[in-house]
Amino acid sequence: MHAEEDTPALEDLMRALHFYVPTGTAEGEKVILQEAFVQTHEYADIIAPPVGSPRLLIGKKGSGKSAILDFTQRFLKEGNIPGILIKPMDLDLSGMTENASSGELTRIAYQAFMKAISVAIGEQLPLLISGENTVLLQAAVDAGVKDVDFVSKFSRALNSFAKPFTSIDFSSLLPTATATNCRKLERAVEANIKQSKTAFYVLIDDTDQVANPGTRNHLNRIWACILALRELTQKNNQIRCVISLRDEIWRSLKKEGTGQRDQIDHFQPLVYHLNPTLSHKAS
Repeated sequence: MHAEEDTPALEDLMRALHFYVPTGTAEGEKVILQEAFVQTHEYADIIAPPVGSPRLLIGKKGSGKSAILDFTQRFLKEGNIPGILIKPMDLDLSGMTENASSGELTRIAYQAFMKAISVAIGEQLPLLISGENTVLLQAAVDAGVKDVDFVSKFSRALNSFAKPFTSIDFSSLLPTATATNCRKLERAVEANIKQSKTAFYVLIDDTDQVANPGTRNHLNRIWACILALRELTQKNNQIRCVISLRDEIWRSLKKEGTGQRDQIDHFQPLVYHLNPTLSHKAS
């Protein structure tokens, strides 16, 4: 009898759970990012991709991909490192047709990302815009990206936004992590940025949503976006790009193997599979 009185009612448990996860979305769970997170050494792998390549953050729905990108924005702000977040709704991919070649799809995606990055800088990092950058960014917004010379000018503009590593107090962002792990994470980020002296982060969330699964060419559209982002990082080694993608979409891309998707093996070293477990939450 006494044991039953000590057992919390289901309603009480649900109320307690709702306090931490009120909406079921990444945006609603910011309050618990400091309590439940991937381990620090794993986060270092995610946020420090090889210079000249994007990091593919692969995970199932609800695995925490968006929450990790949100946390990354917070640490970038803390460390005074410029970074922007782009979502599918920010991209104009209306020029992609069902019968377009892989090269054409990638070209359209590349132009769309340059334009989206320009808009995002203006909205998310307005204090960094001055002088020639203002003209270049406005040109991208006005779809001037079709100018052959614009690509090199745009790359130089992004270089001017990049900043060197100073220091980041991860202990304030991750209060439950040990001082040793926080320092390891700081050193990993510092070492990565120093390879190119400065860095500018481009975070791409929900990349799989750039295409409707019901359309015939949807995997080609997604693949074109990944290739375009790789091209962007190859042309500018200051850019650190992290791309989030649903696990089932990545498996479909690997399985199909048509067109240029035979390059999938080249991306395998860039993939980080996010598989949260109870042991992660307990550590």
